Amino acid sequence: MPVRIEDIIDQLTSYHPSADRELILKAYVFAAKAHDGQLRADGEPYMSHPLAVAHILTQLRMDEETIAAGLLHDTVEDNPTITIEEIERRFGKSIAYLVEGVTKITRIEQIKERVSGEVGDEAKEEEEKKEKEEDEEEERG
Repeated sequence: MPVRIEDIIDQLTSYHPSADRELILKAYVFAAKAHDGQLRADGEPYMSHPLAVAHILTQLRMDEETIAAGLLHDTVEDNPTITIEEIERRFGKSIAYLVEGVTKITRIEQIKERVSGEVGDEAKEEEEKKEKEEDEEEERG
């Protein structure tokens, strides 16, 4: 069953009764608009991912700023019209800082994957070259 924003708020307020519910709703609405029309690879609406992240954060008993950042974490990366400055203006410096941190981690992972792929390609080419040289040597000798 998909996670709903109501489930997130209920879970959050169960361990943090004075949590800012409006902040969570505001982050949810903003993220939903930012991801409007976007689908995940499996065809699910993209918002299922930020909701799942927020759900995990509530299970870890995180505060409302961390949960709001979980809802917003892909908005800057996936929507070219949204900047980290806009996140800061709308949600404050600490949430913007968390969102920016997640965005940087994602970029680092993408670079790492690309570099390891390139290194892997180079190693594969080197191995193929070595095998070819060995085959040629066997044919001669």
